[in-house]
Amino acid sequence: MNKRPVLRYEAQPTRMFGSYSVTAHYADGSSEALAYGTPTYCLCEAERRNAELADGDSRRS
Repeated sequence: MNKRPVLRYEAQPTRMFGSYSVTAHYADGSSEALAYGTPTYCLCEAERRNAELADGDSRRS
C-alpha cells in the first residue's frame, strides 16, 4: 500500500490508440499509472477519485 499523499488523479492518453490510463500525481512530484482502459472509463474513474480526495479534504477542515 502506497502512503504518499496524492495531489490529484488524471486521465491521460497512452501510446496505444484508444487506450487511456488513470495517473496519480503525488506531493513529492512523482506519478504512477494506476489503471488502464477506455477513455470514458478512465475519465470517470479519475473524476470519482478526485471527488473522494475533495471529500476527504473537506472533512479534515
